[in-house]
Amino acid sequence: MWLCIIFLAVLHITAAYLGPRWLYYVSKPLTVMLMVIQCVWSGAPSFYYWAIVVGLCFSIIGDIYLMLPTDRFLAGLMSFFLAHIAFTVAFASQWQGTIAGGYLRFV
Repeated sequence: MWLCIIFLAVLHITAAYLGPRWLYYVSKPLTVMLMVIQCVWSGAPSFYYWAIVVGLCFSIIGDIYLMLPTDRFLAGLMSFFLAHIAFTVAFASQWQGTIAGGYLRFV
């Protein structure tokens, strides 16, 4: 699966510079969709995994909005904003440190 993801990512970068344009539009969302599938298959479902999956899904939606021929910049921006919130929640759920005296101190 990881080889497919890497191959599609390289294909997307190549299509961005050399074309064809349709491959550029198809390869980006497909790469992230495979990342979602890999995330779902990767282990025991937990809050962290589902928050990452939600963030990746919002990223796919944002990519698609920005690729549409009509002006959907604000919708794409909101999708990426929601993706960043999901990623932040996922990473914060893994935090095991404390904040003491205004300084971060890891346990």
